Amino acid sequence: MRFFHAVLAAACLCAAPVHAFDVRQILESSGVLNAGMNAEFDRNRDSPAQLYFDFLLPDDSDALRVVVRPGDDPSYMTIFLGQPGGALVETVSFLHVPVPEASTEQRIGGIGRAMQDVFFPMLTQRHSEASVMRVTDAMLGPYPAVELLGRYEEGGESGRGLIYVRMLGILPPAGENTLLLYSLMNAGILKPETAADLANSFGGYIARSLQFVARRDADGDMVPF
Repeated sequence: MRFFHAVLAAACLCAAPVHAFDVRQILESSGVLNAGMNAEFDRNRDSPAQLYFDFLLPDDSDALRVVVRPGDDPSYMTIFLGQPGGALVETVSFLHVPVPEASTEQRIGGIGRAMQDVFFPMLTQRHSEASVMRVTDAMLGPYPAVELLGRYEEGGESGRGLIYVRMLGILPPAGENTLLLYSLMNAGILKPETAADLANSFGGYIARSLQFVARRDADGDMVPF
């Protein structure tokens, strides 16, 4: 399955001279894979998934290197996107976050606070100049969501400098399970100028194509949405 590039190593996405990098142009010219968190991919993990979902993923090409790695609970997977033989441009990660069933507004408020008070600080604790730019409610297709935009400086000899963060807490149609999707974007390559530019990265493309297909109930049985 071309979607799972098991033989590729994220280490090949190391620092190297950068060149003009146009996400829209690459997406228009790249092959697209119907990927996601499915049963076949779940077999590569140490624990069963709580949510299953589909999304569209740009394929490996002359202009883009794509590496997908399964994670262990609560991480579903991380996608590394970069220049072939060159710099890491963006990572897109998926996490499972349980949020007790309540009203949509209460759940969105709860995951928004968790993103701002817990997940963003954990993500940026080893980096400098970390700040949250905004937290807003959103709709991702039919799914209620909350968006956090932030930034930090990735220093050190191998650091990439300014990194933009876009987190999305997304509510599936039913159940306590919530999906947290976050993108880390290399500002030196993507050169975003507005908040809209952050939503038009590879992570934004993946998020807009996302569809929930099934969940596990309290007995561990898979239930289609």
